[in-house]
Amino acid sequence: MLDTVERVRPDLVVLDIYLPDMSGLDVLQKIRQRRAEVDEIVVTAAKDVDTLRGAMAGGQSAIS
Repeated sequence: MLDTVERVRPDLVVLDIYLPDMSGLDVLQKIRQRRAEVDEIVVTAAKDVDTLRGAMAGGQSAIS
């Protein structure tokens, strides 16, 4: 997925937190680390506060 983002350079990525291969939060964090110029919308059925905070923080861990 990350290679596709770099190759295709979309304007927007719609990302689920629950992915089969890795966490959507990990994907979000890696996109940000690579400084890809893409906006993200995170969609999730997650209800736990740490996951939601992590999504809002751009994939960074919300646990302190």
